[in-house]
Amino acid sequence: MDTGLDVTGTLRASEISKKISLLEALHFVKKAWDEVSDVKTRNCLRHGGFIRTKQEDNPDVIEKSANLSDEGYEAWMNVDVNLETDEKTTEVTICLARVN
Repeated sequence: MDTGLDVTGTLRASEISKKISLLEALHFVKKAWDEVSDVKTRNCLRHGGFIRTKQEDNPDVIEKSANLSDEGYEAWMNVDVNLETDEKTTEVTICLARVN
């Protein structure tokens, strides 16, 4: 596609718009999109928050590292299973606290 455009990049957008047709502009857009990889598109969408990762879908699920054994992973996941961080809260204690 020969548009007769200055390829040195010295033309301004307003000058370019006077030298090419809409069809030529659409061809430029298509060519530019064809040069964008699927991976780059996915990464941009993920970075923009349009695609959620498995971790974002369920933050309680932590994937096992490849260099960690199954036993080591289970031990790591359960290291604080018996650690009490706060008292158990029931509906009754919530209601009592609200009344008082």
